[in-house]
Amino acid sequence: MAVRQTPDGAPADDERVEPASPPTDRVVRVLNLLVDVDGATVTEIAARLGLNRSTCTAILSTLEQRGWVTRRGARVYGLGDGVLSLAEAVRTRLPILRSAAAVLDELTERTGCRSTLSRADGDHLTIIAAAGESARSGPNRGIGNRVPLRPPFGTVLAAWWPEAERTRWMDRSDLTAADRAELDAYLDAVRRNGFGARQFDPANQPALALIQDLVATLGGSGEQSDLREDLVRILHSHGGSGYTLDELDAPGPLGISYLVAPVFEDGAPRYQIELHVLRGDVDRDERRRYVELLLGAARELSDPRGQPSA
Repeated sequence: MAVRQTPDGAPADDERVEPASPPTDRVVRVLNLLVDVDGATVTEIAARLGLNRSTCTAILSTLEQRGWVTRRGARVYGLGDGVLSLAEAVRTRLPILRSAAAVLDELTERTGCRSTLSRADGDHLTIIAAAGESARSGPNRGIGNRVPLRPPFGTVLAAWWPEAERTRWMDRSDLTAADRAELDAYLDAVRRNGFGARQFDPANQPALALIQDLVATLGGSGEQSDLREDLVRILHSHGGSGYTLDELDAPGPLGISYLVAPVFEDGAPRYQIELHVLRGDVDRDERRRYVELLLGAARELSDPRGQPSA
């Protein structure tokens, strides 16, 4: 069941939506591919997306008529100027984008780590700004990457949700009683500390990164939906536990995958800023500096009304 978002930023489960439309899904996949590549032929697009060539041609023809796709020469298709109105509409709707690029660029420059800003919207978490390697290009790694808003995704946001909304968020994943108790304790720690820190296992990281990319590409219906559910469960089981503040401040090097902090709008956690550390040897001074810089960036992006008290 797809859900909408409540006023406090948490998902609500009282609104059903129609199942995904395969024809619409094909159009979206074509546009997403053209975001990631600098032009492609009908044959290349059809092969990469597993589409019938005639179907792909019909989609591109319609998009070209609307100005969303343009042809270079006789064969190569790319995004058209028609999508600019959509981009401008998004920027108008999300004022945070006016400052996000500069804040993330500075955070990445000072840490040497890739950084992203994600927005909780309905039942998904979507990257809306990014800095660093592959920030704005590369399949499923940059702006527009979407993952389902359910454990393990959105953990830092859930830390500030009311108990009922936190429970609904957990209910969207198959968690054992022990898993839920551990996650609840971690959420409480995140709220006290103001940020979350995940452990890093270099042996598992390449596989986990690939799984997260697959989650972002799979659709929401049929076999793809079933596979997506299985992959999310794997991510939750093997994605690395969260550090307590005492563990994070202990002497000696630690493996850090992500440091994540909430960004508040209208007093509620609407966004999260992520520092992609992905290192197994971060010493204590570096960890402290990373956290300080991350929290500073989150405060800069939060609106003047700030965050609610812990």
